[in-house]
Amino acid sequence: MNNTLGCYGNPVVKTPTIDRLASMGVQFNNGYCNYPVSGPSRASFLTGLYPQTTTILDNRKTLASVLGDRTTLPALFKQNGYQTMSLGKVFHGKSVDNDPKAWDEEYAFGPTKLGETGERRNIGNGALSWCEWMAANGYRTEYYGKWHAPYQFASNYRNEVKTTNKDKHAKNVQSNVEAFRKYLTKFYGEARKPANGELTDFMSLRPYKALQIDGRFGQVQNFEPNGKPSKSNGDSQANNIGIFNSEPDASLTAFEGHEALTALKAMKTDELFSLTCSFGHPHPPFIIPKEYAGRYDKDQLSVPLSITDNLVNAPYSQSNQAADARFKNAEMAKQLKWIYYSMVTQVDDWVGKLLDELDRKGIANNTLVVFVSDHGEMLGDHGLVSKNKMYEGSVHVPMLMRYPKVIPAGKKVEAPVSHHDIFATILDYTRMKTPQNDGRSLRKLIDGKKDSTDYAVSVWGAINNGGPFMIRKDDWKMIVYLQMNEKKNKNVNALYNLKTDPLELTNLIGANPDKAKYEKTTDELKQTFKGWMNKTNTPYIKQLEAAKL
Repeated sequence: MNNTLGCYGNPVVKTPTIDRLASMGVQFNNGYCNYPVSGPSRASFLTGLYPQTTTILDNRKTLASVLGDRTTLPALFKQNGYQTMSLGKVFHGKSVDNDPKAWDEEYAFGPTKLGETGERRNIGNGALSWCEWMAANGYRTEYYGKWHAPYQFASNYRNEVKTTNKDKHAKNVQSNVEAFRKYLTKFYGEARKPANGELTDFMSLRPYKALQIDGRFGQVQNFEPNGKPSKSNGDSQANNIGIFNSEPDASLTAFEGHEALTALKAMKTDELFSLTCSFGHPHPPFIIPKEYAGRYDKDQLSVPLSITDNLVNAPYSQSNQAADARFKNAEMAKQLKWIYYSMVTQVDDWVGKLLDELDRKGIANNTLVVFVSDHGEMLGDHGLVSKNKMYEGSVHVPMLMRYPKVIPAGKKVEAPVSHHDIFATILDYTRMKTPQNDGRSLRKLIDGKKDSTDYAVSVWGAINNGGPFMIRKDDWKMIVYLQMNEKKNKNVNALYNLKTDPLELTNLIGANPDKAKYEKTTDELKQTFKGWMNKTNTPYIKQLEAAKL
């Protein structure tokens, strides 16, 4: 989810619950993900470590292969006496390859002692997630929803954390998609065949009406002899965009929300608990129940102001747009925004149900609530879609926290912050000893004090191919490519003033004939970058020093 929320200034999207949550606590206006893709981003959030430290740089690498003796956040909760519950997409991949010990109700794996070694204890010199620390301090930890990180992290939850990807280490663990399909069959019967103009959604196996922007629009769904939908005319989930002619509860968001709400209702009011509800949406496949689509008038939605960007003198080339020209089309961009906004509103409704249950149980005033997203979505900005980009639509994420009588209501923090800072912040507010990590507690900023770290960094493929890297400091944002072989580096570096150019349309360096005016700014940013690289052992300092910005 990007900053498509009312509290972040969007005048159209309907998010009354999340807006209320922001008004009752702190809103970080410049929150950035460490890596704009699910798996690496979630690993940083749970461990307080940079992607360079976890070495998780895609959605395929398992946490088990790199965790070592470090601990994830849910495991810390469990070890500290909390009940830990996990629902939905938290990590990427199977639970056993992330952190199954972090959750109290993980059926496939029992709890283990803090610091236990073995095949499943192997990331960045033994880091523990915040959940592991909470578990160690007596919290009951559970997790529900989309798990989109190495399954190793799921070990400390009491419930069985469902998986996202197939994995040899989790053959007996049910995937979130499998559980969702069973839920649909149980409450809504077997899936019917698509009618005229409909296709099959390969996540739910249910028919939906494809919009014109759908990659398979106009096709007829093929089926195998056994009756299963054929992938002969399938497409990537990112290209499945449309509307379900079904009840709102016959959806992934409702399935995940129901599980989390049921778990919360079962919690005892006198026990420490950590409940993670990770909604898979808004995320491809972009298909929404008709009731939510009906809450917006597509024709009244605006076209992204940067959709006409020709990407000349830009960090992303015209070839990025050419890969899918649909999203340079104003009508197509409106269709995508329509479905995305509808998904955000459904998530908002379920966040409201969870917050209402905290009120009903009488524990809202002593419960820390954290709302965060793993990455954004371009939604046609600059004629681009998906994540993976260093533009604001992809890398700038919402970050909210509410803790009545501790965190002041209506507080807004303008300083740049990152996902990996959440780890230390949660442990600070829950009064647990914070282990060594790459982040820092944001409590100083929340309390109105200055902090020594005044920048945020995001990376993409940085360990393997030199970037791009992004640094945000004050009003400035710099994007640089630092290939080991500079002669082959044909990418355009960029500097934007986000105060005067929030749409990132004017690159002040690169081919700008007046770029000398900004030499002092780029030199200062390079020095900050250099300090960060030294701190994180990022092997591109020479390339950074030699870079002609």
